[in-house]
Amino acid sequence: MGDYYLAVGDKIKAAEAFSKALALKDHPDTRKKLEELKSGK
Repeated sequence: MGDYYLAVGDKIKAAEAFSKALALKDHPDTRKKLEELKSGK
């Protein structure tokens, strides 16, 4: 879901979806995407 929200430009919902995904299972790609969102890239 995070990738979808990112594709449509909703960075807030994308970050929320990536955070929820990481709570279920830590995945390096998901963590990287969330860190990039938080840093404003």
